[in-house]
Amino acid sequence: MDKISRISQGLTWPSLKEKRVLLFQRCENVEEKANLVITDWIASRRYFCDTEEVLCLEIINQRKL
Repeated sequence: MDKISRISQGLTWPSLKEKRVLLFQRCENVEEKANLVITDWIASRRYFCDTEEVLCLEIINQRKL
């Protein structure tokens, strides 16, 4: 099974999980102000595509709504 297939099935790697933790810590002040659920699959997919900043901005923007 190649990487894209595994990601599309929702499987993640430890490094991706660590990056998500760091990302959410950086956005912690926003995290406390709203309830927004980002699925592991979406977060993993975006990290796989190297769009960490886009995910962080998306979290901030959606929580402003």
